[in-house]
Amino acid sequence: MTKEEVMQLVNLIEANPVLFGKATNASNNQLKEATWFKITNIFNSMVGSSHRRSEQLRLKCENLKKTARKRSTKIRMNNIKTGGEKPEHIPPDEALEKVEAILGATCDGYTVPFGGKLKRQTVADDLNASVIAKNRAIAEYYENKRKQEEVIAALKKKKSELEILQLEKNMCPDESEDNNK
Repeated sequence: MTKEEVMQLVNLIEANPVLFGKATNASNNQLKEATWFKITNIFNSMVGSSHRRSEQLRLKCENLKKTARKRSTKIRMNNIKTGGEKPEHIPPDEALEKVEAILGATCDGYTVPFGGKLKRQTVADDLNASVIAKNRAIAEYYENKRKQEEVIAALKKKKSELEILQLEKNMCPDESEDNNK
């Protein structure tokens, strides 16, 4: 694959986050299959040279992920080298950098914040963050729902008031109408 084709594949993969889901139940697997089928069709329509099967694109994606993780580790190890030797030059690769960004924490590994304590981003941390985000979204939903219900209640009150006025008008016809008859 040319670099342009690889970048197009990476862009398509980035636009479909369902491919990075960890769940492997029947419905998710079916969704991933459909997504790969869609990506394959789009990719083949964009690239005129030779058509690729979805298995080929999947394998390329897996190889890109492995290579990106290895490159990330190599860069990280290169940055912490000691002994006075020059660090190895690792040429930039736009596609692999984009794959690293998509993979996120699985490429980052360990981080050492100020203070020197080693901390690893864990699945539990990611899960906690997603639970917090979910709870915030639920709270926002119910807050918006409450506001809508208040508006609906106010509109119903106005409607009732108008109906009462209409009934009063029907029960006590206007004197000016009686004089005209």
